[in-house]
Amino acid sequence: MTPLPKRTFIVNGLGIALLIIALAIIYISSFLRQEPGGFQGNQLDPPRSSLDFELTNQNGIKTRWSDYRGKYLVLTFLYTNCRELCPVIANKIQQTQTAISEKTDQVRFVAISLDPERDTPDSIREFMMRWNLNSWDYLVGSEDLLEPLWQHYWVGTLFQESIENTATSNRAYGEYAINHASPVHLIDQNGYAHVAYSSLFESHELTNDILYLVKINER
Repeated sequence: MTPLPKRTFIVNGLGIALLIIALAIIYISSFLRQEPGGFQGNQLDPPRSSLDFELTNQNGIKTRWSDYRGKYLVLTFLYTNCRELCPVIANKIQQTQTAISEKTDQVRFVAISLDPERDTPDSIREFMMRWNLNSWDYLVGSEDLLEPLWQHYWVGTLFQESIENTATSNRAYGEYAINHASPVHLIDQNGYAHVAYSSLFESHELTNDILYLVKINER
């Protein structure tokens, strides 16, 4: 059987390159000033303010950034048809959620959709159940609402489509994959991101940094 030819549609493709450069700079600078007992992820100095939004969670409830004020936030970007990177990221964050069970009343876990066309309430609930993402918020909205968030948080997206010929694209039938960066951001109770992680982070690093951020804010 002859393999299907492929073509790539780039949507904010520079975001991935910018993410790599930004995290490299952040890593070097944070390593040079790292103190014992400090952050293990890539510290943002100064912390970055969050971008406001109005999206809808998996239960159909309108959600704004202000709804999370007063809570620490672990934020990432996923899509439910993802077969490789997203499950890995979700599993690492879920391990952290289990490890900090005594702090779960202070911390919220949020995923923002990379695929508003296919991230339906049913597919989201199935994804969350499959990966045991208890008490998470999975937020969706139109591409116009999501794109500023993808840019602000260094996500970048690449839509890959297999096509049988130049006239017919499988995207019309919902058959496509998305290449994307999957940064994770640790945000304080006032909406400022203090630490960013690439997809290579370890759950114990995120666990350490959540507990450390809570500790320094309780002083």
